[in-house]
Order: sequence, then structure tokens, then C-alpha cells
Amino acid sequence: MVRAFTDFRLNPEWFLEKYAQGTLEKELKLVPNTLTSLFPYTSDFIKDLEKHWQLFHGSYFKRIQSPPVPIVSKRAFGTDLRESILSAHFTSRYLGLKRFLLSQQKKRKIAIFGGSFNPVGKHHRQIAENLIEHFDLIVIVPCGIRTDKFSVGAISLEHRREIVKRGFEGLEKVEFDFFDLDNDTYTPNYLLDERYQQRFPNEKVWYVVGGDIITGGRDKKSEIHRVWQHGEEIWQNLNFLVIVRPGYLVEPTDLPKFTQVMEIENLFGSGSLIREYLAERKPIDELVVPSVAEYINQHKLYQK
Repeated sequence: MVRAFTDFRLNPEWFLEKYAQGTLEKELKLVPNTLTSLFPYTSDFIKDLEKHWQLFHGSYFKRIQSPPVPIVSKRAFGTDLRESILSAHFTSRYLGLKRFLLSQQKKRKIAIFGGSFNPVGKHHRQIAENLIEHFDLIVIVPCGIRTDKFSVGAISLEHRREIVKRGFEGLEKVEFDFFDLDNDTYTPNYLLDERYQQRFPNEKVWYVVGGDIITGGRDKKSEIHRVWQHGEEIWQNLNFLVIVRPGYLVEPTDLPKFTQVMEIENLFGSGSLIREYLAERKPIDELVVPSVAEYINQHKLYQK
């Protein structure tokens, strides 16, 4: 793409026109279906196109890569500084094509599956497997240290990171967001939503929660109302997928404004139960996948 910008003087508008016409692979002499494999969705292609146009722009105007020191050439007096503050330009024709293509794209359904995953149990993996059947992408978001949940600090962030990877390994459509663990911080839910709305502006984002989280919602006494920052705003505006075990009664009046309910058969287990088994030196093979059990036993985690 960058070579097309530099050697052939092509621009983003040309790329998007050919993409819309379905002739871009032929024009670039690519193997059929290359673009589909690289960019499953139109939004993926547009994001990559704009990234490389901005990279090209930054490379062309070398002064953008330099410290913010005014440098004025003899050849073009006064224009160097002006060039250095210009952002990459997209024509109105390009922006119109972009709006049209994105409007034609089927919105992906994104599931944000957050939690302490302390540790990851088979029940977490079972939930993820069910999500895969209904969503295009599942983002696993292990939270950082929480002042209201001291058990999260029972093991190091590095151990938690490895356990999360092992607990969900091999599942399609799954990716990890280790921001909290990598930065030793905690991101509240309202900021998490800001992050994902920026990342997926044209997709539908759903937040996966347990049925216990929304209990008492009709009286504004749910955990979301009581504990989460900006709880009322979150309750009114976010999309929630509520996971319930068979036989667990969810009162319709307790549900947030935008909610879907998913009942999962034979869902058994919890992080606290697994930690209890480990503290009592009981086997956990029925509660976690083998690679997680192996790692926990190898490092003697959660043992008093």
C-alpha cells in the first residue's frame, strides 16, 4: 500500500473506489481473496488504509518526525513549519465513499467478557464457547487490582496473565486485553466502554455480566448501581448480555434498558470455589482445564 502511494502516486480515494467496485485485487495483482483474508470487514480495510496514508504523510514531511523546532529552508521560506503541522488529508469524495461502505457493512457483534478470572475455571471457558456461537469477536478483559476485591491480589499479575491465556487457549474469535495487568492498574467500566467505543465505532458492543450483578436493578440496588462508577449512566446506556444458570430466576423488571439473557446449561464453578479447593489441597481437575491445573500446581498458587 505504501509503495502504491510512493511509486505510483495513488491516493486513498483511488483505493476506496476500486475496493467499492470489487476490482482492487485485480488492480494490485493480488491472489483472489487476499483482501478478504487480511480484512474480514470493510472497517478493518479502511482502518489499515488510513493508518498507512498517515504513515506515508509523516514520512513525506520529514519535519513531522523531528522535535518541535521551527526549521525554515532557504528554498521555501516559511512553509516548512506550516507543512509540519498539517494532518494527513482525506478528500470529501473519500469521506463520502467511506460513509457509504460502512453503512453497507453488517455491524459486528462484539462481546466484552471482563472479570477477575481468579483463576480461570471451566465455567469461564464454557461461557466463552457459548459466546462464540453468537458473536463475531470475544474480548477477554482480566481486571487489575481492585480495592473492593482483595482476593484479586492473591497472586502476581504475571501469574494471572498466564492463567488467563491458558484458560481460553485454542478458542476461535477470542482475543485478550491485558491493559490492566500490563500496567498494574484498574480500569472502571465506564472508561472501558470509552476505550471500546473508540476502537469499535461502527460495531455493536455488548458487556457480559452474571445474573447476580443486575439483581435489584428495578430499585437501583444492583451491584452496577451500588459499586460501579457512573453506575446509573452505565445501566441506561450500555448493552448487557446477562448469563444465567438453569433455574436461576431473573426478574424482567431487574434488567437494564438494553439487555439480552443467555441461559447456559450445566454451568458450574466459580473462582472462589476453586481457590477454596486449592487452600484445602483438594484436586481441582474437574474445575479447570489441565494446562491451568498444571500451572497452578507447578507454582503452588492459592495455597495457604
